[in-house]
This record gives sequence, structure tokens and C-alpha cells, in this order.
Amino acid sequence: MCAVQLRSIGQATAMYAHDHKDRIWPRSEWVKVEVAPDKWERGAIFDYVNDADEVLACPKNNRQAATSTGDDQQYSDLFGEYKDVGVDFDYSLVRGVQGAKMYKGYINTFAYLDRTTGFSGTSSQYYSAENFVSNAGYFEKLPIFVEEHTQFYNAHDEYNDGDWARLDQITERHQDQGHILYIDGVARLFNASAGKSEFEEEPGDFTADDIYYSVRESGTQYYLQMNADPEAANWGFLNDK
Repeated sequence: MCAVQLRSIGQATAMYAHDHKDRIWPRSEWVKVEVAPDKWERGAIFDYVNDADEVLACPKNNRQAATSTGDDQQYSDLFGEYKDVGVDFDYSLVRGVQGAKMYKGYINTFAYLDRTTGFSGTSSQYYSAENFVSNAGYFEKLPIFVEEHTQFYNAHDEYNDGDWARLDQITERHQDQGHILYIDGVARLFNASAGKSEFEEEPGDFTADDIYYSVRESGTQYYLQMNADPEAANWGFLNDK
């Protein structure tokens, strides 16, 4: 069912792009828009999906907070009675893809630091190809949405931003895996974390900072961190790489 929810989000993203010069929606508008301090209105996805509150919830988690247990199932319906508890959404937009063109046909390679190889260092903003490939895993397409972990930087009252960036993580609620939605509308399970505990930040944890895309300059290939420049991302920086 979770993959079905993500495919619905993918269809809505494609419809929005069709109406907006082929570009994916910005992170500040796709799900909720801050119109005044701590005052929010529905974002663009509500114009393209019926019952968006339900679609944005993983059926297994239903937007419960990481601290919810047993009968204490706290959840958020974004704008309704329970808006001040739980997490706002179980799926988040990858920050670096906002503004990307849906049908451009990117020739970049999209990759990630595979921490199951034993790499446990801090992600750098860029790597030369020779320093990257030994610790790299590769996505089949551009990832645009992930099923975000509720434990880290995802509480309603602190991080209700709707994007997946920096130290955000992917959930492990589906047999130690979480879903990623790719730009072609396909959702697949993914796990690249080597951390021992699901609920503690560890050097082996896979984070949003670990996603990269390839560029070639003067005949040399580099891998750049996809989420490194949030301001440039507002304008679809990926289109120029």
C-alpha cells in the first residue's frame, strides 16, 4: 500500500509539472504554505490529489510520531483536529530536485554513498570520480520523494518543512527498508544504512547528504552533493548540470 501512496504522489507531481513548464514543485509550496508566522495553508498537492491527507500517510505508520506507542497513536492530518501532534507527512520531497524538469531526460548518474561498504565519514560537497566509486551505490533514476524517518528532524513542532535534506533519514519500518519514489513514477524499497540502531544517529546512518549526481567538466567527472545548495535548488539547478 505504501508504494501505491507514493505512486499517487508521483502522478500529482507530474500533473503539476505539466501545468508549470515541466518543473517539479518547490519544497516551500508542494504540501503546505506558510502565509504568516505559524499559520499554514494547503499546498499545491491538494489541487491534484483527492484526500491528500490520507495519501501523504504511510498505511503502516499513519503519520504517528516516533514517540507514539500502543493506544497512544498520535498523528497529524495537517489542517484538522490533530494538527499539533505526530508528524505532518510520512513522505518528503528530496530538496535538491525541486524545480527539476520531469521529462528532460537527465544524462547525469544519480548515486549515493553506500555506507554498507564500511564508509562512515562525513559527506563532502563533491568528490572526484576516482575517490567516489569505491563507496558508491547507484540509483536507476532520479529520486524525488522518500519515506522519511519519524525519529530524526521530522517532528511537527520543529521540522514541518516537507523536504528531505541534510541529516534527514529514510525510515526502516518495512523490514529495515523504506520507499523511494523515482522521477519515472516507480516506487521501490531501499536500504543503504549500516547503523546498528534504528533510533540513534550513528556514523553508519544513510542521510540526505549522501545523495550525489555526476557532472563532467573539461573532460573530468565529478560527483556533487544534491542537497548542498538549497537556494540554487529553488530554481531547478539540476537543469543546468
